[in-house]
Amino acid sequence: MTRKSKKRRRGKRGKSGRTSSRPASMRKLAQAGYEVRAFEISDEIEETYKPGIAEEMADATLLLKTGHLIEARDAFQSIIQREPQIREAYANLAVAYLQLGDQEAAEALWREAIDVFPRYVFPRANLAQRCLRRGRVDEAESLLKPLEKVRRFHSGEFRFYVLTYSDVLAAQGNYAAALSWLNLLSKALPRSPGVWPRRVRYWIGRLLHRKQPSQSQMG
Repeated sequence: MTRKSKKRRRGKRGKSGRTSSRPASMRKLAQAGYEVRAFEISDEIEETYKPGIAEEMADATLLLKTGHLIEARDAFQSIIQREPQIREAYANLAVAYLQLGDQEAAEALWREAIDVFPRYVFPRANLAQRCLRRGRVDEAESLLKPLEKVRRFHSGEFRFYVLTYSDVLAAQGNYAAALSWLNLLSKALPRSPGVWPRRVRYWIGRLLHRKQPSQSQMG
């Protein structure tokens, strides 16, 4: 069974999140050393399943959504054991682990998924979010680094990637770039969840950052 993309959005962006509709800004980004690359966002991705696996994935996902966590966990484990190339099974199994309170198992599974699918957004972004919560900003940035080579995103992956990378930029004090990424996401995927709370937080952070006295002023 093969699923193909129905809707696609194209654009260009740099690390600041400016789009190709503003060429002057893009020139400034290039002059500042930012990489500008084309990307494609689709609402569905091509995925080939062996006969019967699509139905198993749907059934396991329904178990997860309806709170049958142990059954969902067992179902996704079975799918991965037989079909280790189905990356969505790893993502959903990690969700089951988290909802069962086993964060250690979820993180171990994300790292396993990264080894199997080096450019899969969800395990990298999930681990990066946990690094940020623990104050390990450099590690979070390193986890996202390989995704700079990705040219085509599923819409859900792109949303999570942008939100997570903007969080990394904000943690580094680069609020202007973080806000630019949020602007990019709002243009590419309007009404994306998570944008406005971050936008307010980054605005406040940028304001406080500007008000901090420099070391020279402090003597």
